Amino acid sequence: MKTVNAYLIILASLLIITSCKEGNVKMNTIINEDGTCRREVAHSTTMARERTSPDQDSLWVNGEARFAKLATDLLCVDSMVSKEPTFDGDTVTASYYRDFDSVEEMSLNTPLRLNGTPLKSSAKLEKHFRWFYTEYVYTETFASLGSTFPVSPEKYADADTVRFWFTGEPNLIAGLSGAEASNKLEGIEQKMSQWFNDALLTIIFNYIESRYDSISNAPVNKEVFVSMKDSVIQHSNLPVSDAKLAEAFRATYHSDAYDVFFNESTPLGAELSSIVNDKLYTFIFGVTYTLQLPGSEVQTFPLTGERLIPGDYTITATSQVTNIWAWIVSALIILAAIALRLWLPRRKTTGF
Repeated sequence: MKTVNAYLIILASLLIITSCKEGNVKMNTIINEDGTCRREVAHSTTMARERTSPDQDSLWVNGEARFAKLATDLLCVDSMVSKEPTFDGDTVTASYYRDFDSVEEMSLNTPLRLNGTPLKSSAKLEKHFRWFYTEYVYTETFASLGSTFPVSPEKYADADTVRFWFTGEPNLIAGLSGAEASNKLEGIEQKMSQWFNDALLTIIFNYIESRYDSISNAPVNKEVFVSMKDSVIQHSNLPVSDAKLAEAFRATYHSDAYDVFFNESTPLGAELSSIVNDKLYTFIFGVTYTLQLPGSEVQTFPLTGERLIPGDYTITATSQVTNIWAWIVSALIILAAIALRLWLPRRKTTGF
């Protein structure tokens, strides 16, 4: 279990670790003019020449054996159609798709999941007839993951600041100079780092509290233990590792009774580490989401775990499809009007 005092440092570290572990995941949504749609997902990962894990698949590439984990915990593809894997150098890509009669049906079967739980989404497609063109408006809303953490970010910053930090909206640095923007961002980062560490310490304390009866020679009772959380934070100067956390607990409670929770070789330490890592995974969950509406080019949207922390995350896109028949009908009407205007004066002079 690793916790840090710098919000950005842990995200950078986790991104490096996860990019190697999970590979690259993409999701593509195709909307047709009649409202039917297709959801496609793909997972790319690097192949190895030797098997390093029992869950790796065996592949035969250019006459040589390669090994890679084609499945990923980020995807739930049991109900999807599998395509043949594709290869590009040392990279293999596993692809899947499924067709749906409506976007509502599609959103009930979102193939993305986080820590084994499918993400929830709701989608809506609107068509607006404008004579010369038809406008399509697609909206998909992914449910918030804010309840993942026992402490709300709004304990340390107002709602707009929290949304800006995690989603970029509203833009709180618009119109500021570089120096002004830097100062504002630094202040926001400090607040979010405080929230981040408070949330992690609360997770740790909640777990230890739930297992308190298993502690040998606990120096204080459960209620006193919980009440001293702020003292642990002060002694640790914001936790940065298992060792420093154990040291902070010893300094606060004058006992090594809690060391077992910060040793991953013990059952309690391993379970707590798994819980913390699951929570942290929210920060490095990321999928490249592309969307293709009728009459438009592919649009790309960022779909990350962070964007789901402050609230529901909504993706909205519009497109227009030209109604060629409307132009033809309009042209015929105009030509008929011109012909009629030319014919009426001639009829008056000639009688036919």
